[in-house]
Amino acid sequence: MFEWATPVLRSVALHNTHHYGGRMFPLNVALIEERLGLSFSRPEYWHYVFFDEAADGTPPPTHLGQQVLAYRGDKVIDLVIADHFVEHYPDHRDQHGLWRSGLASNAAFHKILEDRGVLMIVRQTQHQRVLLGIKHGGTMFEAMIAVLYTEHGLEFVRTYLHQTLLPCIPDVITNAWNEFPAMRLNALCARHFRASPDFQSLGLAGSRQRQAFAVRLTISGVLKIDGYGRNPEAAKARAISDAFDILRRRGIDVNAQPQIVLAMNRTS
Repeated sequence: MFEWATPVLRSVALHNTHHYGGRMFPLNVALIEERLGLSFSRPEYWHYVFFDEAADGTPPPTHLGQQVLAYRGDKVIDLVIADHFVEHYPDHRDQHGLWRSGLASNAAFHKILEDRGVLMIVRQTQHQRVLLGIKHGGTMFEAMIAVLYTEHGLEFVRTYLHQTLLPCIPDVITNAWNEFPAMRLNALCARHFRASPDFQSLGLAGSRQRQAFAVRLTISGVLKIDGYGRNPEAAKARAISDAFDILRRRGIDVNAQPQIVLAMNRTS
């Protein structure tokens, strides 16, 4: 159990049930707290985190709504990670955004809950409003962090995240590096050219029989290239792929791991 958490599991939590459509949906709060190694002062907070409503089905207070909590938790997590990067990897602080790209961070949050069996416990409630995809798991984790921050303060959250989330970050960044070419191109441009890639939609191009969407990619002072595809996303992907080919010919390893990952692995 997390060293700052209250080790006593409240037996009353085992009897908490979630009412929905006339049926009972028990939420095993005590087991959730045991799996996560932490506890809230009010078991009701777990219902806000997972179901966005109270145990009796009533809406939560506005400041305890799931999306409001998730917004706050997201900012707290970002602060903790930014502090860690600046303190330990100041030469790579510009790469802080790598792990926060798109679904990358949500995947890490979701994995923490999944690996500890929390999502299975929530799933067993059979609550009709529960969605447990990557984004939803990420929202739940962020909402949980917001409650922890409110109840215990920043240093408590910082210690908890250092134990649960920080060890995951190199893998998260590496996966995002491979899955999101636009993010990788942006990091490479910042590293080698101190510039950001600019994408401009050119609309449809070509003859009526062979029309395609066009996107222009510009890296100031480096290259300008047009990509074509059946939709804007495909055109952008093509422009990025062609840009990688040009950068390779200039001797840049576009597949090398991010510098922040190499630095973190050296100090782990």
